[in-house]
Parts: sequence; structure tokens; C-alpha cells
Amino acid sequence: MASRAGTDVLSWPATAPTHVPTLAFATVVTVAMLGVMAAALRAELVRQRVPLDEVAARKRKRDEELQRRITACEAARRSLDTKRKKITSNRGTKKSALVLGFQEICKDDADLVGGKGAHLGELASAGLPVPAGFCVTSSAFASAHQGSQDQRARVRQAIEEAYKALEGGNAVVAVRSSATCEDAEAASFAGQLESYLGLRGMDQIWPAVLKCWDSLTAQRVEAYTRALGSASGNGTIACCVVIQIMVDATSAGVLFTANPVTGSRDEAVVTSSWGLGEAVVGDLVTPDSWIVDRASLDVKMSVISTEKSRMHVIDRSSYAGSKIVKVQPKERREAASLSEEDVRELVRLGNRVQDLYDSPRDIEWAIQDTLQASLSSLPSSSSSSSSSSSRLFLLQARPVTTYLQGDEKDSQDDAPSMNEFDSTCRSGDWVTTCNAREMFPGAGTPLSISTFGRAANFALQAMHFSFGVRDDIDEKEGVVAWFHGCQFLNMTNTLRRMCGGMVGASLAKENGEMSILGRINTKCSVEDIVAVNMPRYASLGRQLVNGMRYVATSLLAVPLRVPRLRTRLAEVRARQLGADDVHETSPFRDDPAALWAAIDSEMPQYLAQWADGVTVSSVSAAFMLAVMKLLCLGAPTMTAWSTEAVAEVSCLIASAGSQEDVAESCDAVQSLDAVADFLVSDPKLARSYIEMDPHDLLGPLRASCDPFVQLLERHGHRCIKEAEMRTLEWAEDPLPLIRQIQASVRARLQASCAGDPTKMKMKIAPSVNEVLVRNKHLWAPQRWLLRRAAALARAGVRNRELGKSLCVAFHTELKRGYRRLGKQLTSRGRLPDADLVFFFTHDELGILAQSPCGMEEEMARMRLRAIQRRRLLPAQERLTFKDLHQGKPMPDADAAIGERGGDEGSDTDIKALTGTPVCTGIAQGPARVVRTLAEAQSMQAGEILICPQTDVGWTPMLRMDGAKGTVEVVDNADT
Repeated sequence: MASRAGTDVLSWPATAPTHVPTLAFATVVTVAMLGVMAAALRAELVRQRVPLDEVAARKRKRDEELQRRITACEAARRSLDTKRKKITSNRGTKKSALVLGFQEICKDDADLVGGKGAHLGELASAGLPVPAGFCVTSSAFASAHQGSQDQRARVRQAIEEAYKALEGGNAVVAVRSSATCEDAEAASFAGQLESYLGLRGMDQIWPAVLKCWDSLTAQRVEAYTRALGSASGNGTIACCVVIQIMVDATSAGVLFTANPVTGSRDEAVVTSSWGLGEAVVGDLVTPDSWIVDRASLDVKMSVISTEKSRMHVIDRSSYAGSKIVKVQPKERREAASLSEEDVRELVRLGNRVQDLYDSPRDIEWAIQDTLQASLSSLPSSSSSSSSSSSRLFLLQARPVTTYLQGDEKDSQDDAPSMNEFDSTCRSGDWVTTCNAREMFPGAGTPLSISTFGRAANFALQAMHFSFGVRDDIDEKEGVVAWFHGCQFLNMTNTLRRMCGGMVGASLAKENGEMSILGRINTKCSVEDIVAVNMPRYASLGRQLVNGMRYVATSLLAVPLRVPRLRTRLAEVRARQLGADDVHETSPFRDDPAALWAAIDSEMPQYLAQWADGVTVSSVSAAFMLAVMKLLCLGAPTMTAWSTEAVAEVSCLIASAGSQEDVAESCDAVQSLDAVADFLVSDPKLARSYIEMDPHDLLGPLRASCDPFVQLLERHGHRCIKEAEMRTLEWAEDPLPLIRQIQASVRARLQASCAGDPTKMKMKIAPSVNEVLVRNKHLWAPQRWLLRRAAALARAGVRNRELGKSLCVAFHTELKRGYRRLGKQLTSRGRLPDADLVFFFTHDELGILAQSPCGMEEEMARMRLRAIQRRRLLPAQERLTFKDLHQGKPMPDADAAIGERGGDEGSDTDIKALTGTPVCTGIAQGPARVVRTLAEAQSMQAGEILICPQTDVGWTPMLRMDGAKGTVEVVDNADT
């Protein structure tokens, strides 16, 4: 049996015909299964290959586009070289010409036709679509200004003959100034000289040309040329004029051939709106925007604005046509001002311009539906272009190297970048905008970064030194950090000393993150934070001593430091740094070197002022933490930092102490109420006041309204973004206050006329007893401790605002000193305008103020950098960031083109606002979302204000009578 079994299993039976059908069937089934598996495998491979094919296709498309551009560029260069040789061969003849057509000009002719004219000639010579026109040369400028009336008549005759060649002398043209150093890599002269739009006939064109010439001698232009180390009076700079057929644009805007935010040269950014491009360039509208891959021409991101208007020209009866902005119908505002085909064609043209110059360009362009402007020349390849190219015109092309960052900048370009003042940052550091953007929203000027930025960093380190967790102060270590010109807090540097130097590292991390972030960062552990320390943890004895120092510093901060804050403020005010130079007794009168030295001597006191102020402010956080822990101790459901716990703590602190014991921000509100009450007491006078222009109302308020004078005396040093040196305080610019006083008085009068006495009143906070009674888990000792801790926390909040107010008041004295320094440097010819003082660092101003004769070249270089920094600031202001980053923070991808908007009514586009609740309850009304105080001016009674963050500078808006409430998207629990 064993042998038979073995044979059945291992040998093939010779005589078993009945097994053959079974074997054949099994073979067929096996082959079929293998076929099915092979087919399935092939289908899966094909399915998986589809994305690879798409990638390969995109790569081929990019390669083909790149090769096409290279071929076209080489052909264009050969053609352009031929034209340039022909143009330059006539250089001697051109020097004496009074007018030159665009076809006769190349980029090397800036000394003949100005920077703008040279760029337009270069574009036209390269076959790019430029509206026809000509330039009035520097020779014409010299002849008209230095010659006889006959020579001026010859210039006019030459202009008239050139104009007649444009559509038979009936063309509508733009007349623009073009300085001989304009639109250069170093200096743009943007906005300095005159331009006139929509002119027809010599009766309008000739006066406009004269006005353009005269603008070179305007005070602001002469100051600008001095800033560049030149002088218009010695013939170095001449004012040429560009006269060009004006495109009656359906849409227009700006093209950047490199992303101005990220610095990427692989991306182009297009902005567009209806009508003339001046609306986009002048920030008069919110444009549509696109980010486009320059190689593939794929649109990577688009934002269609709903706030578009159309700018066009009216009133051509004078030499200066009036520009108006017309609000578009809703359906047109919500429609894209460019098709994607137009966007791609525009970027394709931008690529040609960048290839022409070998550097990124800032290009102004315009589109019209029907061709009404003749082209100065047509490209040989125009027949293969899309139909949109025949109606797309390039109006200007400037360099944009000042926007680029780091390695993206041209090696020969020494212009500043967005990252000029970046702090050092380790790859593992956690960096946040929370708390920092409340104190300093947006971007800072170099002067603010070098003064307030230094002081804030010093102050936090000095506080840690007081707690014993630091042995010294290292200003190179960025606790307060700056990136892209914006302020951040380095959470790792902020917490690592506290976690490593105190007992209870986990508690220190939790409390620090809740106070700053308003949440726990679960991606970061205590070990991650202290890993930077050497050693990671202090000894137990040192930790206990530091704990005692922390308690002692918190208890003694107010009695010891507040008097010092007041004394320093009184001393700096006595020095009159910002006194007016017109008074004979004014200190440092007309002496910028002495004034800068006086400001510099205040820097140690300025740092100490902020150090004491920050330490005083920290007391409120310490006692608020105590209230939170005591309240949640033994609670069956409530946990620390939960919504319920934060609301209860807010009630406890609000109800502890007397109603007269108010903080600075509340006093500002009460002071505004006092002004409104004073005015409403005389309804007839109040009605006349609310109809007056705010500028005209300032005098009567100062003369007859004592509450207004008292408001400015106590709170005149406050304003929006008050840590920025460039921002004017209320005492210097009270117009925001006056506008809101008028709105408040108007609302009260309307309520009185309607017989509606139900003005919004502040809800009286529940008493401490009510809060304690409803929390039944509290024991008697807890209740006793909570009463006292809540009172101390309330006092801490009041002292926190008092400390900040005293610091800002000291800061304001330096502001006034710097403004005075700017005026003195301008009067001495060292600055083109006083505002430029804010775009130097403090130390650079010292060099500028104290430089002896013979350093004109160095001073000119410094002034140029300051001018370029000022040009960068608007782009930096538009940057947005996530609130928490690991490593160096980078702007949001859509920061270059604004915030992404969705279709109205789409659930997927509804965003939830998250933050720390301060008061609980429900209010119903229209929501007014604002990001700046300027936007808040349109707020109406009954609306709910939703804003990123507020401070005392927002007080006027928070006191709008009839407002239903405010939703402030704060980041931290301590606020």
C-alpha cells in the first residue's frame, strides 16, 4: 500500500486514460487564469503609466517651449544686433536730433531720450508690440531752455511734424516725462516727474511738454536728484518727453517676469483690471491676479477680484486730461478682466522681454478689443501668434531686481532685498506670528527694525535674565525675529530657557504656548525645545532658585519698575528731541549731527524702558495662570484653557476690582464718550460739526472742547501700528479720531430723533460671587485664593497696559526726534524728502548726519539703498504667513496676488474663525470684515466688526455707537 501510494503521488500512471480529460481541463483553466492575470496586470501598468505619460508630456511641452524661445531669442538677437548697428551708426546724427521715432532708438540711448524712451525704443526695435510714438530728445530740452524763442519754435515745429505722422495728426496721445536716468537699475524716478493722458492736438500737447520739462526743477525732483548724487542744474540730468499713441484700454495692468514675493524666476505674476493701467499701478483698485509657470505657460493660481473699477480719461479740453475711476456693474466686477489665453500670451511676451534684457522686468501693458493704435513695427512671427497678440501692447519695461532675494538677485546688483534684515533661524526652530503681529502688524521700516526690533528682543531676554534662566543678554540671538521685514517670535528661543531653567518643564511649555499661541503645539516636545541648551537642564538647586526669582520678580515688578518707567519718560520729554526748529531756543537747532547724537544717547534708556515694560506686562500672565489653575482644580468637566475655562476666567478678572479701576484702553473709550457727550449737549452745534470736513473741525475742537484736548494729552501718543517709527501718532494726526467722533455724534443724534434711547450698553460683568457660586466644585480655600488671584490678575492687566503705554510714549519721543532729523537732513540736501529717514537704520543715519565733506559718493549709495527699500515696502506689506512655522518662515504661496476668494454661496469656501473667546454670548448682524483701519472707516451702526487684531489704536472703531460687537481673531489667551 505504501508503494502504491508512493507511485500514485510521485509517478505518472502509464495506463490511466480517464485522467487525460481532467488534466486537459486543468491546463485550460490555468492558461485562462494566467491570461486574465496578464490582462489585469497590463491594465494596471497602463493605468499607472498615465500619470507618467502626463509628466512626460508636460516635460516635452516645457522643452519644446524652451527650445522655441531659444530659437526665437537667437533670431531676435541677430535681427536686433543688425538694427542696433544701424541705429548706433547714426549716433552722431541722433545727438543733434530734436525728436526720434521709436524705431531709431535702442536701450543705449538713455542719454538722448531718457530711460523710459530708451526702453520703449528697445522693445519696438525688437519687434514687440508697442504703440507708435516718438521721443522729444535731450537736445530739444537743452535748446528750449537755453536757446532763443526761435529755437523753442523749432522744437515745437519738430514735435508737430512728428505728431502729424501719427494718424494724420489726429491721434489721442499720452505725454510722459522721461529723465535721462529714469527707469535705470539704480533709480526709477517713479512718480517724480509729470505725465498727461488723453491729449489731442498741439494746443494740448505743447503745454504738456512744457509742464514735463518744468517738472524737472520741482522741489521734490531736485531733492531726489541730490539723493542720487546728481544735480539737474549742471546738465547731468535732462528731461526728455515720450509722446505715444494712447491705448484706449479695455483692460490693463502690470506683469512681473519674476515672482516679486518669492523671488522665483520660474514664475510670472500678472495683475489686471478694467480700463487704464494707472488704476493698478496707483493701487486705486484691487486687481485680478494670476501666477503663471513661465516655461509651460500653465496658470498655477488665479484670484478674480470683486472690487474692480474702470479708469478712463475725460475732459480733453485742457492739456491735462482728467482721470476718473468708474465703478463697474456687479456682473462685470466679478468677471475676469483677462482670459487665460490673454494671460498666456502676455507671459509669452514677457519672456521675450526678459530674454532681451537678460534680467527680470516690471512691464506695464494694455489690451483693447479693436485695433485703434498702430504698431511701430510688427514682429516677423506675428502671423503665428494668437489673435490676442494683435491687440496687446507693452507700455513700459523696468528692472525688478530690487524685489528678488538672496541668490536670485543678479550678482552685479547691490540692491536691498526683502530678506535684508532676516534673523538667524535653525531648521528645527518653531517661529510664530502670534502675539508679534498684534504689536507690529505688517512689515517694518529699516529704522523701526533697528530700534524697536532691537529693543523688543533685548526686553524679552532681559526678562529671562531677571527670572534667572539667562546668564547674559545676547542680541544676536533672535527671541524676537524678523523675516521678510515682518516681526515674529522664535518660540524655541523663547521657551528653551524657561523649560530648562525652571522646575516643571512641561508646565512651562504649556503655559508659554497657551499665552502666546493660544493652543498647545503637539508637534514639538519639551525635549525638542531644550535640545539647543548646553546643558539641557539646569541643576535642581538652580531651578528652585530661579523659581523663587520668578515669583519675586512678578511681585516686585510693578512697585519697582513702574516708577522707573515714569521717570525715564519725563527725562526724555524734557530733552525736547522733537521740538520745532523754528524756535530760537530749540535744542539741536539745525544741527543733524548733534540731534542724531542726542537720539543715540537715549538708546540705553530706550532699551531699559522696553525691558521694564515687558517685565511689568508679564505679571498679568503669571496671575492669570494662577486663576486658571485654581479654577480648574477639582472641576469635574472643565479643563485648563478650555473655552469654558477661559470664559470663566475672563468673567472673574472683569468683575474683580471697581469699575473706576480701568485700563488704558478702557480710559481711551471713556474719553471718546466724553467728547461725544460734550458735543451732543448742544444739538445745533453738534449737527454743524458732523457736516464739517474733519480737517476744518480740528481747530474748533482744540479751541472749545476740553474733553478732546484732554484725550490728546493723555492718549495722543497712541495710534495704529504704534511701534512703527513711520506711523503718525494721534497728537500729530488726529483725523482718525475726529472722523469717529463725528460718526458717534451722528449716531447719537439719529437715535435721539428717532426716540430710540436703547443705545448699546456694555454688559455688566457678573460679580465674583456669582462666578464662584456657579462653580460648585470650589472649596472654601480655593474661593479665598481665587478672589485674591483674580484681583491681582486684574491689576496685572491694568499695569500691563500702563507699562505698554509708558513704553510707547517714550517711543513716540524718539519718533518725533527722527522726524525732526529727517527735516534737517532734507534742508541740508542730504535727503530728497524727510520720509526717507525711516528707510535707513539708526546707525546708517549716524553716518549720514555726521559725514564730513568728501563722502558724497558713499552718501549717494546709502540714499539709493534707502529709496530702493521704500519701493520694497508695499510688496512686504502684502505678505501673509501661517501663524506657526518650523524653520525659516516663507510667505503664503498666494501672498503675491492676495487672498484666495471663492464663489459666493459655496460651502467649501466658508472659513471658520478660530481663536480665544473672551466673552461668551450671541450677537446677530451684518459682519464687516476689515484688515486695516482705513477699511474700518466704512463701518455702520449695527454691524459686527471682524478684524485680525486690535490695540488701543483701534479704540475709535470699537466705540462705534450701535455696533453689535467685535470679533478679534486673537492668537493668545493672555490678550
